[in-house]
Amino acid sequence: MFSRARQVIDIWHLALRDPSATARKWIYSTRAQLTPNYSPDGSRIAFQSNRSGSPEIWIADADGANAVRLTSFNGPLTGGPAWCSDGRRLAFDSRESGDSAIYIVDTLERVPRRVQSSQANLALPAWSADCRFLLASDGREALFRLPADGGEAQRFTPQRSYQAAVAGKRVIFNVAGPSGMALWSKPIEGGDEAPLPGMPRLTYADSWAANERAIYFTDTTQVPVVVWRYDLASAAIGVAGTLPNPPTALGGLGLAVSADDRSLLYTHTEDTQSDLVIVGADALRQ
Repeated sequence: MFSRARQVIDIWHLALRDPSATARKWIYSTRAQLTPNYSPDGSRIAFQSNRSGSPEIWIADADGANAVRLTSFNGPLTGGPAWCSDGRRLAFDSRESGDSAIYIVDTLERVPRRVQSSQANLALPAWSADCRFLLASDGREALFRLPADGGEAQRFTPQRSYQAAVAGKRVIFNVAGPSGMALWSKPIEGGDEAPLPGMPRLTYADSWAANERAIYFTDTTQVPVVVWRYDLASAAIGVAGTLPNPPTALGGLGLAVSADDRSLLYTHTEDTQSDLVIVGADALRQ
């Protein structure tokens, strides 16, 4: 006897800068859609989905139409897509070789290649602005920087961190603690690091995303859920919008913002089902 669970998680869209805008279901199927990410020009969306039967990387137009599968690992956990600034390459993580590793795929060639690294078990990549480097987590609270062409991975911060986003020449990264997440900043080339001034601590149910101008983050303690905007130049915080339904809690993930500050994506769990499967004695003997 065993339990078999299935979740339907869709990607929703909210138009920013429009006080009258209402979030709408954007990318959906009868399976799960996770970790959306806008292309640099905002014309496409990369995301993880198991709509084909296994977790793979997909891309769609900015309106959610014309979804195309980029990978065909057919089983191993694969996700966390991130766009290079050239608008063609995507970095992502996959357990195709057993442990999690970073892969890069050209959206035209569609042939993933593994990024060879001195550090094992890397996931959740983010590109530097010039696409020379990748930031990635080891899945055990450590954030690393490594060459996009492969090579030695160097610890980026001594803080306990598993998620990073690049905003111009600096990296925004979470610092996990017993009472939630703080967001810190550090130059991509190295240097001093510090908490963002005036940035509130987030709970693990909240999500955040950054572009070169701002950080967007949710406040799930309020109903409806509020999305706040933290301006990176002034440290001013203002309401960016509200969500009609709660984002799926993914440890800080699941939120994406376009580079032009006009569109926000988030994941929402539509349905969770669990079946109890009883295996007969005859089947167990086979």
